[in-house]
Amino acid sequence: MSVATKTSEVRVDQFFTGAEARFDRWRSLLQSARAWERAGSQQPPEKEKYQAVISASLAELRQWEDFFAYPGHTLLRTLSERVDSGDATGTVRLAQTISGALLTHSYRANMADWEGEDQSPISFTERVPGGGEETASISKKLVRSFLDDLAMLPIALERFPAGVVFDRIQRLSRDHGLTTYDAAYLDLALDSGLPLATLDEDLARASKKARVRLVHA
Repeated sequence: MSVATKTSEVRVDQFFTGAEARFDRWRSLLQSARAWERAGSQQPPEKEKYQAVISASLAELRQWEDFFAYPGHTLLRTLSERVDSGDATGTVRLAQTISGALLTHSYRANMADWEGEDQSPISFTERVPGGGEETASISKKLVRSFLDDLAMLPIALERFPAGVVFDRIQRLSRDHGLTTYDAAYLDLALDSGLPLATLDEDLARASKKARVRLVHA
């Protein structure tokens, strides 16, 4: 098993390439942590290889996560300490909690998400529609239909140069009290002249103030 120890350099123009990339990084980290936990019965050299992999993945992930308010420095530091101390089970629990909170946005209303891991055995894939077993509320057929519809939309990938990130978006973030992530949506709506669809109250308020049309449900 080869271990990658070199982390990739973060380019600012790659920062806003979509939330899916962020979820993928956390999903990959969680999978590596689970592999490390399963290797608990193996000899120390093998366990150390898995630990090195998760350590390198976390180091790369932190280059991106430092831009976000959640999970924040405290939880990321705790996660790093668990990796460094060899606590595979604790690493899995905390990575699972952070991943789930990011996917569901529960950290916006649930302060417990900022304090530590959820003790429930719900896996990250079970929080993703179609990622686990079929549920009564979301069937695999419904998920497939949604993904097919999504694939038909004329979605264009928007790449932001450094000047945009550190000028327009940061100014919008400060002026309207938004996260950088939400300010990017507002900037895109302003730049394109298109209406914005959101259920986020802060973003909706900022959009009205900036005279951006809102799509109402």
